[in-house]
Amino acid sequence: MIVILILSVGGLLISIYLTKQHYNTVNPIFCPLTGSGCEVVMVSKYSEIFGIPLSVFGIIYYTLVIILSSAFRFRQKDILFVILAGWTTFGLLFSLCLEFIQIFLIQAICFYCSLSAIICLLLFVVESLMKKYKT
Repeated sequence: MIVILILSVGGLLISIYLTKQHYNTVNPIFCPLTGSGCEVVMVSKYSEIFGIPLSVFGIIYYTLVIILSSAFRFRQKDILFVILAGWTTFGLLFSLCLEFIQIFLIQAICFYCSLSAIICLLLFVVESLMKKYKT
């Protein structure tokens, strides 16, 4: 469960940074590896849902993963594990959709967005392994 917490905190920090940068009109976002891809993705029409930056949804997602995994760690209730499993599955599927949008529609890659998608994949894998080896 500690791995899930570490990954989630990392994802939360990325989402907070992206949200801050979304509203930052002074300094451009630093985009390692991909150059200007982060800026292109952040200003695209796909960067918001109902005027809310996708990174805000990332903050909500990772916060709920932290809460659910912490609650499961201390309570060991099966329902918490089922909810966590569903939530990480949703996160992975949503991240895959966003990666598709970056690659095929925007045709630019945001390093931080892709890192968040990798974290979602790892959360899903770790949760799946926990389910498989749960006693």
